Amino acid sequence: MILDDASAQNPFSADEYIHQTHARSVLCLPLVKQARLIGVLYLENHLTPHVFTPARIAVLKLQASQAAISLENARLYTDLQHENSERQRAEERVRRSEAYLAEAQRLSLTGSFGWHVANCAIVWSDETYRMLEVDRATTPTLDLLFQRVHPDDVVFMRETLERAARDGTNLDFEHRLVLPGGSVKYVHVVAQAVKDATGSLEYVGAVMDMTATKRSQQVLEQAFQEIQALKDQLYNENVALREELDQAFMFEEIVGASPALQAVLARVTKVAPTDSTVLITGETGTGKELIARAIHKHSPRAACTFVSVNCAAIPPSLIASELFGYEKGAFTGALQRRLGRFELADGGTLFSMKSGNCRRRRRLPCFACCRSGNLNGLVELSPFASTCG
Repeated sequence: MILDDASAQNPFSADEYIHQTHARSVLCLPLVKQARLIGVLYLENHLTPHVFTPARIAVLKLQASQAAISLENARLYTDLQHENSERQRAEERVRRSEAYLAEAQRLSLTGSFGWHVANCAIVWSDETYRMLEVDRATTPTLDLLFQRVHPDDVVFMRETLERAARDGTNLDFEHRLVLPGGSVKYVHVVAQAVKDATGSLEYVGAVMDMTATKRSQQVLEQAFQEIQALKDQLYNENVALREELDQAFMFEEIVGASPALQAVLARVTKVAPTDSTVLITGETGTGKELIARAIHKHSPRAACTFVSVNCAAIPPSLIASELFGYEKGAFTGALQRRLGRFELADGGTLFSMKSGNCRRRRRLPCFACCRSGNLNGLVELSPFASTCG
């Protein structure tokens, strides 16, 4: 665009910039590179009109073309520098990630691998090389791998890999390695089956060194076996000691060594394991309750209650309710149900002292209950089976 005389009337006379700058001649040339506008060359003269003659315009067009090329080259160079910077930063991030991954694998004793089934190509990470004690310059192969596999695990390993190559299933198994120095390593292998761009099967996985874990597990199992053996030994010794204590202190509450007392204790030992009703006779103060407690203690009922009742100390009118209990409302003042001594001694032993002092009609229910093992409470009778001795 050319304005030979910008001060004369023209389509841009109302332009605020031209009016303020008092431009006389104006030239605007497009900067084009390969048919693409990349800028504009703007020239103006404030002194005289008709400055931009055809000869000058031709020179300016040539300069505009060179400027377009320079600007485009500068832009391309800037873009190239930016791309180079981005690539360098990306490469640095990749190197940093690889370093972090390698260090993480070293610390966790975990190596990675890739296995292309069709061409048997194998890729190992640095930690996998270290784990197998193979030189980093060596190309990994299945034959090299099987040289490290424990002889007892070779068949299992071959069958597992053949099945994986045939079925395309994921891998998850453990096996042992024998290293050049003769040491044995336990490893755990996990791998995911994937398909590449051509549809070929390949595996990407990890191999973890489980040697320390296995060693610790074996130590723990051995310690557990030793603890179990000691526990069994302690139990057997405890049982033997308890038997010795029972023999030596069977009747620790009874003091005496006379033949008559020994005969009584022998009868106690004989009758205690049974559920028979036992009649203990003797003068007052001879220790009938001690004998009853000894029978209870050495009977199968020892873990249950021992109930003692002195019939001579209970009024005759209350003997029945004391022994058999009563239901709520059985008589005036019976505000709630009360368990009798027979029911309290269920599963244990009931020792009744001086029952001979009771009237005959009061003794008969007691004897019937002892003989049958059943009792009924007063009022609203409900059968109750008693297993007391």
